[in-house]
Amino acid sequence: MKPLNHTARKKALILFILLYVLSMGLLFAGIFYHYQVPVLENRVLRHELMFQESQQMLQDSFMRRLTIVRRELVAVNEPGNNAVYTDQVIAATLAGMRNIAAASNPNFSFYDDVVQCCLLLQQCKQQLRESSQAQQAILTLKTENATLLQQLESRTRDLDNCRMLLVNSRAQ
Repeated sequence: MKPLNHTARKKALILFILLYVLSMGLLFAGIFYHYQVPVLENRVLRHELMFQESQQMLQDSFMRRLTIVRRELVAVNEPGNNAVYTDQVIAATLAGMRNIAAASNPNFSFYDDVVQCCLLLQQCKQQLRESSQAQQAILTLKTENATLLQQLESRTRDLDNCRMLLVNSRAQ
């Protein structure tokens, strides 16, 4: 015995099964994307974290060397310091700093500008040292010039005295 609404019930069952499969498919797709998307995000975030850590290590290394350069630049013109050796240490450290930051680094121009400023500061310190040596030479020459002028004045007085004695001796 078949019910009278057998075809309607069959249609409803098929529709129910279809909607059930569709909803379960959406549920499984949501679960799949829920677990797949964070995996991709985690991969991207790990890559970004490694990049940031490498940038931080580069900055730390650069700052350590910059501190050394700054300390040497302060001490280069102090009395009793071997300026030539200190200039060599500064130049070697700056060359190392220039090599730390690769040209492919997005902040390369910043690092390069810092190194160039340090080189200019080193050159200014060298010029200052040379000009102070020149000032010392000028002071020495001025004192020597004053001494020679005094000697010339005393010799001129002696010559004038000798001329007067010669004129007086001929007049007698």
